[in-house]
Amino acid sequence: MDGPPYINKYSSSYVLTSMYIQPENVAAPAIHEVIYAEIADHLDYAPLLIKLGSVHAPMRADNSTPAGVLSVPHSLAEQSDMDRLPDEKDFLIAKEGGAAIVSNLFPETLTGGEE
Repeated sequence: MDGPPYINKYSSSYVLTSMYIQPENVAAPAIHEVIYAEIADHLDYAPLLIKLGSVHAPMRADNSTPAGVLSVPHSLAEQSDMDRLPDEKDFLIAKEGGAAIVSNLFPETLTGGEE
């Protein structure tokens, strides 16, 4: 099955995408709700879990986030090892198996994408 054009196979545990990553005063990473739904439908699970640099975090849908933008809390931007934000960057979205591994290790990180 072909997926949305902005996600690419990366490994058995992740898909790769690229968006403009914008640190903001938000509670959790967020992308536009239509894009979130397309990715969740393609991967056949939710909530989505991202890997931004070396940090895993649950991602939520937010219709106020512009398409093509990943809004991230300032604290997450600082914790990740990504340089020069805001900028267009690649990041990973965990597939169901990868998300299950992370959620078993860190169950408090999967909150269902709610603030």
